[in-house]
Amino acid sequence: MMIRYAFLTALLLMTTCGCSGPGAPQHAPATLPGQPMASARIILSDANEPGERLVFSGRVLDYRGQPLSKAAVVAYHADHSGLYNPPKAASRTPRLRAGAVTDHNGEFRFSTVRPGPY
Repeated sequence: MMIRYAFLTALLLMTTCGCSGPGAPQHAPATLPGQPMASARIILSDANEPGERLVFSGRVLDYRGQPLSKAAVVAYHADHSGLYNPPKAASRTPRLRAGAVTDHNGEFRFSTVRPGPY
């Protein structure tokens, strides 16, 4: 049996995109070199969200292969049941979504639950 997991995307945007509202990328706080940015580690789902815990991380590089700091990474996915929203939800915007801003090493990390098959 082939299991397909819910669509998960990370979209690279510069933090100057002018996005606003829920799930929009957050601007990184000022930090000293060598200190991780708090916004580079994002919780997509709280502890009450049912499902197997999942952490995924990555590193954003520029065209020369150098770390890209303060880049926005947006992620969204389905819940453990394979649904982006509950049935008959008023909004079509995915419920489990968030944005992170990369640290000085271009790194980000999301904590969430494993998307369910659909």
